Amino acid sequence: MNNSNELTVALLMDDLEAAREVSQVFRLVGVIPHLFQNLEEFWKGVMDGSSSFALVDVKAMNQGNLLFKDHPMIRSGKISTAFWYTEATQALTYSTFDIPNLGLVRKGVSLKGQIKTVLRLFNEQNKLRTENKNLKIESERFDRQIDQLIERVEQDKQINAYHEKLIKLEEQIDSLKKCADFNTAVETLADGWEDVKEFASFELSSTGQKLVSPKLGGKKFREIPSLWLGKTCARGIEFFAQNMASQVTLDLMGGDIMALSVRGIYENPDRLVFFKVKNDEFMNMFAWDSLERALSGLHLYFEQRDRGESLRADGVISPWDLLGKLDDYLFGVNPAEAARGNNNKEKLALIDIDFGDLVETVRRYKTVRFQWPNFYRDFFAKLKQTKLNNFTVTAMGVSHIGLLVDHDGLDGTLKTLQAFAGRFPYWKYFEDVDLVLGQSLKPKVKMVPLSSIGYLNQIDQAKLETSVLEKAAAKVKVNDQKNEVVIPAQSRPWRSAPSQDM
Repeated sequence: MNNSNELTVALLMDDLEAAREVSQVFRLVGVIPHLFQNLEEFWKGVMDGSSSFALVDVKAMNQGNLLFKDHPMIRSGKISTAFWYTEATQALTYSTFDIPNLGLVRKGVSLKGQIKTVLRLFNEQNKLRTENKNLKIESERFDRQIDQLIERVEQDKQINAYHEKLIKLEEQIDSLKKCADFNTAVETLADGWEDVKEFASFELSSTGQKLVSPKLGGKKFREIPSLWLGKTCARGIEFFAQNMASQVTLDLMGGDIMALSVRGIYENPDRLVFFKVKNDEFMNMFAWDSLERALSGLHLYFEQRDRGESLRADGVISPWDLLGKLDDYLFGVNPAEAARGNNNKEKLALIDIDFGDLVETVRRYKTVRFQWPNFYRDFFAKLKQTKLNNFTVTAMGVSHIGLLVDHDGLDGTLKTLQAFAGRFPYWKYFEDVDLVLGQSLKPKVKMVPLSSIGYLNQIDQAKLETSVLEKAAAKVKVNDQKNEVVIPAQSRPWRSAPSQDM
């Protein structure tokens, strides 16, 4: 392929004498023309683009079905053209009018002058072509720059849009500090997050040997089975456990899942939260690392808050003091106390929290450890974070806790306490959480009359009811054993797991 700025000449003429004269002129400028004596030879010879200029005899512009003007190199303008004619063929020059050309060269007139003029036009044409080519290159470069600028602007718009989403989420996360705990906060966040389809969560069990998916509510929560780790994670969820949780969650929830490590005081995370999003763009564009830091901060807030809200001594009274207060309401304050100014003018109410079902479950699973002190501390520390923040606790044994609360707003207090007791994660304090994860362990919460005898009678009545239920259950169990039909081992269609005395 010839460079279009370099002059290479093709002659299409059958008059060899005329071709020799023209060639001599071109040789003066250092160009040796290539001669084609008919259109068919020319058609094939210049198809490779080796010629940039053609001087064509008007007699040779057609041959059979071939027309000079239809040649691809002529139609595309890649070969500049001038036409040769004689006095005898002047009438044929009309056929050149619809072909772009650099002019006519006539035999018998000064060839040098005519060819010089044609070459000047050729050079001007090449100059314009070069300028146009450079302008086109420059225009394409500008177009690319404009496209890049538009793309950058669109990317900036996307980044700004996702940044605004992050800011809104961080503002919402700040407002979630009012929630009862971290799990409730994440549930609330996910339910109101339109870009998230599902979410799941893992945390370590109290022994550090199992990853547990808390049993949350919410329309987007996805419960994942607990995972035995095979070793103890004493300082957060170790890397192998993170991989295990990620693989199981991916298998159950599918793709487009982002795993966030929620960290506390250890280098390893305390929790793992998985969000399944609606599209790949959101997955790739959203600032997940910023959200991860925000959730870690929220987690630390709840940890510090609950740790600082442990029951103080002034929030706890002994059963004897509680019964004495109840007698003061029934019989009035004794004269000595009245003389010292203790007239007991407060308007209080008594609420009993009956943990009988929880305690019975702990008894039933004898070999499973229950975290008694952690449960007691966390239950009332978290209770103080609700609207019910002014109460006095009395432990009437492990099964019954008495709360003295303000009488004002009693209906709201009772509803708040019942709602809190219904959502508290009791399963978390069992060593093997899977045994109790699906059970209802919430306590009975009810009003108690302000009477020491009345409260004691109610506790005794609850114990009696529990005893009757236990005896009935034991009797049913004995009858079932008597009526049991033993099938020989070789004829059993299935094999059961060995039973354990729990």
